[in-house]
Amino acid sequence: MQWTDTGFILSVKKQGEHAALAHIFSRDHGLNAGWVNGAFSKANRPTYAPGNLVELRWQAKLSEQLGTYNCELLSPTAALVAADRVRLALLNAACSMVEATLPEREPHQKLFHAFSQFIAILTEKHEDAMPQHDEQVAQAYLMFEKSLLADLGFGLDLSTCALTGKTENLYYLSPKTGRACSKDAGARHAEQLFVIPRCFLIFESAGLLPETLEGLKITGHFLNQWVFEPRNKAFPQARAQMLDTLKRHAARELQA
Repeated sequence: MQWTDTGFILSVKKQGEHAALAHIFSRDHGLNAGWVNGAFSKANRPTYAPGNLVELRWQAKLSEQLGTYNCELLSPTAALVAADRVRLALLNAACSMVEATLPEREPHQKLFHAFSQFIAILTEKHEDAMPQHDEQVAQAYLMFEKSLLADLGFGLDLSTCALTGKTENLYYLSPKTGRACSKDAGARHAEQLFVIPRCFLIFESAGLLPETLEGLKITGHFLNQWVFEPRNKAFPQARAQMLDTLKRHAARELQA
């Protein structure tokens, strides 16, 4: 049995002297694991780096077996961001979050599209390294986490006020339900509610980094409440490292 697809390398872990276990997020087959022979050889190492887009072939004698991968590099995402600490941290976090949350062997085409959009912004070339470019890619990562929540069945409801049904002046977000409410309706419970970051409602080309960090605090809360805690799992270390990198970057921008 075999199939071919396009996908992103999420992780490759060495197993023994020559083999490796790879997790790949593919367009039509979702998250899948498979063996790779010689993944860490000089010729293959550039292909099997987290974030890279590959053309892949999976094959096994039986569908329920782990199977093996054979991949051809389409886009070297990892190499494009390797020299940028912020972008590399965002890439590692995105790859680890997909691997940690998605069930295996189920298609998630909408999330694949969202992940692809994030990678496109992450690897976009700029003639000069301006702070707003880092803010843009951080905001793109936040939009990816919102898409991840929605794809897992826990999308935030920012369409109407949960208390009045109105669509105007939405300001707060319930930490229990993920539903929005207006500023007036939620004022009595303001201390127990999140304030909705502007970037949740309007995607801006250069949103402020502190605002994006507030957004990541919110998505992290709901991912923990609805995804990780029920499975008795912890967040991937790469996400915590990404948050530390963004916080340090934001602090340097304030001092500049």
